[in-house]
Amino acid sequence: AVIKVDSEKARTTIGVASRHPKWALAWKYAAEETRSVLRGVDVAIGRSGRVSFTAVIDPVDLSGVTVGKATLHNMDFITANKLGIGSDVLVTRANDVIPRVVGLDTDNNATVAPYTPPTVCAQCDNEFDRSQVNWRCLSPECSAVGWVTYFASRDIMDIDGLGETVADALVVSELVGNPADLYSLTVNDLATLELAEGRLLGEKNAVKIHASIQESKNQPLNRTISSLGIRMTGRSVGRWLAAEFGTMDNLRAATVTQIASIEKLGDRKAESIVNGLKKHSKVIDRLAAAGVNMGAEPTAETETSNTDLPLTGMTVVVTGAMSGALAGLNRVQVQELIEANGGKSSGSVSKATSLLVCGE
Repeated sequence: AVIKVDSEKARTTIGVASRHPKWALAWKYAAEETRSVLRGVDVAIGRSGRVSFTAVIDPVDLSGVTVGKATLHNMDFITANKLGIGSDVLVTRANDVIPRVVGLDTDNNATVAPYTPPTVCAQCDNEFDRSQVNWRCLSPECSAVGWVTYFASRDIMDIDGLGETVADALVVSELVGNPADLYSLTVNDLATLELAEGRLLGEKNAVKIHASIQESKNQPLNRTISSLGIRMTGRSVGRWLAAEFGTMDNLRAATVTQIASIEKLGDRKAESIVNGLKKHSKVIDRLAAAGVNMGAEPTAETETSNTDLPLTGMTVVVTGAMSGALAGLNRVQVQELIEANGGKSSGSVSKATSLLVCGE
């Protein structure tokens, strides 16, 4: 069930997030919980440098799935729950999908020593930035595997065959330190790449991945922007920025005030975007030099035609698997198609909706 605020005035005051209205709340069945024992904590660096803490637990069956690892959120959560190695913990699957520790199982953990996290990055020996709830490693090289994996993912640059395993091997072999290095790889570099257990990637896979890397240069500007992995941005923000500024050069020249004026953004996100663009300036320059799409300034002809695009002034909602002429396109691709034709893509039906695109 979904509980909604009726008053239009109250809805306006409460507002909306980038993906959902804040004035609506999903009311769900309580998630299944089970007991386990915390045996260790894995620390990893994500694409934006965020430090993640993952619990290694005794394997348990949870909603039909065997779970051996679960998120621990952040150090504030670990400290507040006095978690330590050997603690009895309660584990659930958020939205029946993501395993997470929700707290201590019993009070019989008094003899368990609280977990003491590393404060220095194991990869670069620099101290974590612990000024916020989510700790971060400020060295871009340390998040290289996460960044390259994200960069190559289907909804970003869509490099087929380049998943986390290949990304990890590329970083370990020092062939790749950031996504721009992908465009310097040869087929032979990939074919002789050593994966886990001494296996080689091989010629066939190398040819496929190399071709997909070259094809990724033609992805639209919004994906190039999203691929940078800037904090507080994602696919939607990438589309909004591309629509507003048209080229990477224009975006890089934009001020915090200009970016904050875009609907659903604001000063905090705008500041993060400006700082992120500066931080990744050398990577952006190299991507541009490699031929990755950085957008194009509109000509007088295209400016005139843009006001007469078929979806100009329309708000379009996409739902379900596509069929007919749109078969084979995922939701992100359809949203990009809508915006390329002058429309505004929305995630929910409202009185402003012009068209609803749905599968059979």
